Amino acid sequence: MQEEPIELVAASIEKLSAGDLEINMEIKRHDEVGMIAERVNFMAAKFKEIISDISMFLNDISAGDLNASSKCEYPGEFRGIRLSMEKIVERLNNIMSIINSSAEHVNSSAEQISGAAQ
Repeated sequence: MQEEPIELVAASIEKLSAGDLEINMEIKRHDEVGMIAERVNFMAAKFKEIISDISMFLNDISAGDLNASSKCEYPGEFRGIRLSMEKIVERLNNIMSIINSSAEHVNSSAEQISGAAQ
């Protein structure tokens, strides 16, 4: 027995709330149920896109790419996540700049000490 469209929508929303983003309802109706199914499909696809983008960003950072950036749009409340990602890259680059500057100072001082010792 095939599920009724509204039952399929409810089951898909339940899957989505459990973190399962593999949702693609094929409900071809031009009423409220069809509209809700279409929006749930879109929402699941957008969540999947954002999660994939975050995963790629974190993989890039963990591989040492401090020029990593987001590749998709983050709507609404998700904008805060994108801003945090951008701040992470900015802060890591600032830290690396400080480390490089300190290393240059240490190297310069070591050369002076070495030159004076000779």
